Amino acid sequence: MALMDVMALCLAPTLMLGGAATLHPNTAHTSDRDGVTMEAQTCTTGLGAHVFVLSSGFGAVGIQYGIPIPLPFRSTLIIQPFFGGSHTTRPTPELPQTTQFWTGANVMVRRSGWLVGAKWGHASNAGMTAPNIGLDLVTGFVGKEF
Repeated sequence: MALMDVMALCLAPTLMLGGAATLHPNTAHTSDRDGVTMEAQTCTTGLGAHVFVLSSGFGAVGIQYGIPIPLPFRSTLIIQPFFGGSHTTRPTPELPQTTQFWTGANVMVRRSGWLVGAKWGHASNAGMTAPNIGLDLVTGFVGKEF
């Protein structure tokens, strides 16, 4: 695969709707940011960009790279690591700044242009402000490629 193939931005829009739950891996994680989610992507496979919005006052933008793995029955497993920045309208002990980094991965199954999947996302200030607890979200979603 040539470097230009990896760097080419895909433009096959995808919209996804779902719900998010906040993970509490230890006693420092006390805030809940559960809510309804909406995500728009430029595409699901290859290099793409995304916008992620959570109804509890959290949003993120970034890039992702979707890796397709063929499955039986004309389905495809897509593993999609992502990285970007996020913004919260409601600072919490886990996110003391309004702007922070955003990273994680989507795992989804595509069939006939429809998607079902899950996301793990982590927002953190990367130690730029104390405390650096971070926020972890898990999301389930359904989507459609256009």
